[in-house]
Amino acid sequence: LCDQDVRFNFNLSGVYAVPDIPFLGKWAGRGWQFSTIYTALSGHPFSVFRNGLIDPSGQGLTGASIRGSFTGERVIIQDRNPDAYVNNVFVSPSAGTVGDTPRNFLTSPGLSQWDLTLAKNTKIGERLTVQLRWEVYNVLNRANFSRFSLDNGIRSSTFGQLTQTPDVAAGNPVVAQGGPRNMNLGIKLTF
Repeated sequence: LCDQDVRFNFNLSGVYAVPDIPFLGKWAGRGWQFSTIYTALSGHPFSVFRNGLIDPSGQGLTGASIRGSFTGERVIIQDRNPDAYVNNVFVSPSAGTVGDTPRNFLTSPGLSQWDLTLAKNTKIGERLTVQLRWEVYNVLNRANFSRFSLDNGIRSSTFGQLTQTPDVAAGNPVVAQGGPRNMNLGIKLTF
């Protein structure tokens, strides 16, 4: 599998302009709008490495070039457990051999996020419109974890642990996709 092999990528978006609500009057009963975006992605594949300076195969490989060997035990993936996403059923290759785990043998956790916006457009005169927006990102506050924070070194005591959300791993805490629930309130003037 290539590093960018995402088998499932689903995006749904919509905008609904609420019909006028006459009993609320001209200012409160007009211009309401809902919009939403839902994103669901499956995870990216990743490899399992021995990591280290000494290559047991004698080929002079270093770091992420040395793959681990698979013991044949059952691989357990726990999608909702960042402390033990995958169990360590891998060992260092025997002396004179190369690790037998295939490239991109396992898949990292996916992403699921629902965003919602409520907006109120109010016309002030002929050319001026004021929009008040309430935006909620990750409405359900689902924990999403980044594949870039996954420890895939079999000799590490933290193998299989996820330590960051995608927004933190991308260097944009709370702002980028995959962060915790976040709410913004904004005002926009259109003239």
